[in-house]
Amino acid sequence: MSVVVQECSGCRRKFFPRRLLCGDCDSAAFRDLVVADAVVEEFTHVSGGRCLGSIRLLGEITAMAALIGIEPERGMSIPVRASDAEASSGYAFIPGIAASEAFERTTQ
Repeated sequence: MSVVVQECSGCRRKFFPRRLLCGDCDSAAFRDLVVADAVVEEFTHVSGGRCLGSIRLLGEITAMAALIGIEPERGMSIPVRASDAEASSGYAFIPGIAASEAFERTTQ
């Protein structure tokens, strides 16, 4: 599942994680944007063979993620997932709202 970020309907600023109000224009109206890929900015290897990284979503949102199944490089484009249960050769895992969950919320 791809990750979902919010875009303010008033000023178009993007947010992750989800917000109730826009910090720039105070609008409460948002639309969901599905993000499938991100760019690795920084990363570090931690105990247990895990790799954590700072990734950039949509060119403007920075998020922390577990980098799974890859040997990352700065500037590398990588798929982004909201579920770590998916089989993939390499991806960034960000706990959050998956695209399918966001769709279910808007159709109910």
